[in-house]
Amino acid sequence: MKFKSLIVDDEPLARQRLRYLLQDFKDDIEIKGEAAHGNEALDMLTKEHYDLIFLDIQMPGMTGLELLGKLTHPPMIIFTTAFDQYAVKAFEENAVDYLLKPVERERLKKTIEKIKRIHQQERYPVQSQLKSLLEFLNKPKPKHFPVKVGDSVIFIDYEDIFYFKADDKLVTVNTYDKAYICSDTLTLLEKKIPAEVFLRCHRSAIVNVNKIREVRRWFAGKFKIIMNDKKKSELPLSRNLKSHFGF
Repeated sequence: MKFKSLIVDDEPLARQRLRYLLQDFKDDIEIKGEAAHGNEALDMLTKEHYDLIFLDIQMPGMTGLELLGKLTHPPMIIFTTAFDQYAVKAFEENAVDYLLKPVERERLKKTIEKIKRIHQQERYPVQSQLKSLLEFLNKPKPKHFPVKVGDSVIFIDYEDIFYFKADDKLVTVNTYDKAYICSDTLTLLEKKIPAEVFLRCHRSAIVNVNKIREVRRWFAGKFKIIMNDKKKSELPLSRNLKSHFGF
């Protein structure tokens, strides 16, 4: 079977790259249309049946998730995203699959194989899976992080936290110009803090992606993150995450 597919992405180059990569899977995927925004996609989906949508998440006007909320009987969905840690965790549980941009050929191959396996099943609960996804993403998110200072506990807004850093067994919470000792490990913090904002950039650090000043090549093929705090803190970046920042 060929899956009649729709590519939805507001970036022309992203659509072009995905269309090019999908040429290697022309026996399985038939691209029947492209849409540059959610409203265009919605119009196309009401006029014609599609088996599969490659759907960008962050689009102006109508996001990919808002588009899904308007579909009564959605087809299988492959989410594409440049960077959305929080969503990725949800997609792992509640979507057919997701692709991080820039899309890599080998990762796309695994996605196509997964689609084919799902199709061989008698029933795939698309509607219930997407409902679970939307409910997960719309849950209220915590706004403050508690830190013990002496005999008191202060609450720091997550938007004021620049990064968490582990040095030996000591973990610190770092704001623009202050550092506080934290009793949690970075592994435990990953489960507690909002993943749509914070990224485990290295085994020794978690960064607020909105507080990054730049990512710079270092020596021996390594990379480092420069933060936008008062002292322009430098943090290591794992090589397997460099593609998130255009390298």
